[in-house]
Amino acid sequence: MALAFLFFSILLLMSEFVFFKTKKDILSPVFIYFSIFALSALVFAINFYNWNMPFGADTMFILLFGIAMFGVGSLIGYFTIKRSDSGRLKIEKYPEESVNYKVKEINIGTRTTLIISEIIVITDIWAILDSYRISILAGNGRGPLHMLPYVRSVTLYSTANLETPLLLKQLKYISLAFAFFYILVLAYDVFYLRKKIKLIYLLPPLCETVQMVLTTGRIIFLRVIIFLLIISAIMYRKRFGWNKKVIKNFLKYAILGGAIFFVIFRLAGALTGKSSKFNFYDNICLYLGGSLPAFDDYLHNFHSTNTEFGAETFINLQRILYKLHLADKYHNSALEWMSVYGMSYNTYTALRRYFHDFGYPGLALLQAFMGFFYTRFYLFVSRKEKGLLGLLIYGFIFYPVILSFDDDLFFISVLSTATITQIFYLICIYWFFIGRKQETPELLKRLGGKIKIFRNRRTTDA
Repeated sequence: MALAFLFFSILLLMSEFVFFKTKKDILSPVFIYFSIFALSALVFAINFYNWNMPFGADTMFILLFGIAMFGVGSLIGYFTIKRSDSGRLKIEKYPEESVNYKVKEINIGTRTTLIISEIIVITDIWAILDSYRISILAGNGRGPLHMLPYVRSVTLYSTANLETPLLLKQLKYISLAFAFFYILVLAYDVFYLRKKIKLIYLLPPLCETVQMVLTTGRIIFLRVIIFLLIISAIMYRKRFGWNKKVIKNFLKYAILGGAIFFVIFRLAGALTGKSSKFNFYDNICLYLGGSLPAFDDYLHNFHSTNTEFGAETFINLQRILYKLHLADKYHNSALEWMSVYGMSYNTYTALRRYFHDFGYPGLALLQAFMGFFYTRFYLFVSRKEKGLLGLLIYGFIFYPVILSFDDDLFFISVLSTATITQIFYLICIYWFFIGRKQETPELLKRLGGKIKIFRNRRTTDA
């Protein structure tokens, strides 16, 4: 138990150091990353005797090493290389100025919103029918109301081809993209423009809820909450600044969002039969802290059968190679099962996959890359971006930072053909409703001005 509390204490000190070093920026990826691991460590330490799971010094060292490397990558992200007036390269801190958004009020017609909602509802119905078909293949003989556990067993733990129609897949991607886009529009109206909420804009996200339930997972609901919290906080700070009162209010909303998620978490678990063994408290604690003793168990007791290069990390690359007939097989994203406090568990923090596949060098490199990528992206959308596209994408792919305490979702989920396709649809939707009306004309105007200057220079030189 002493090591568990020592682990928590070190992570807490790391979080406090980053908090003051970033000038109390609670939205910085590195602060969020350190803090969520500290929370996970605290939950594990509190339940140490109940779970009766060991936690060795070597486990603590590997975890701290990997977490610290995220911080190293983040530190690098706060600096940029520029060319000085003399032509030499020099390293400078990323500019701290904050540029206001140039996007005016976003108006989407009621008829357009209703048509989009109808498309999502049609997709919902088709998705329900397809999920029922899959559940029958998995052995469901109890009817549509009992299909979710069967669907989950096939979609998550099987490499079988489910033969989902291509059109249905694309409609699902488009529906999800519309739902997140409308959440962005709602947040922009409320938190940046300070206008009343337009209830009609809630319709597409509410219609998308059906497909979220059909995923049989809980992560998609957490993604929505994370997306809303992150983009709203960045918008609000960019417009009105950042002070103690605002930080306290944001933390209240974050706690409220977490509470809402855990209620959904419990309900979703009940639908799929995952939450029937435990009460609400144990369920939450196992989710938040169970990955740490699981990682220790992996280090000392597991002998994984995944021995190929990147077998656990680069699963999506394996799938692509398999579809191109360049590989004989690919592994499922689900890892081996173990038992924590009588509950089957197969998440070992994101660090397990990196450490298993590449050892210390790969763990350091991948964690540093993650820290650099998210920090640099965050600095751009929070300080320099004039439009909203970067913020939309940043919020859409931010969830791996928070969920790293549980499992890797960056290489497994973000760097997948599904997410890349969804981002493509997000870009198209954004351009259609915002970019072509407000940003493209300004861009063409600026481009025309530069061409005019270039022509004048050529005339002068001649």
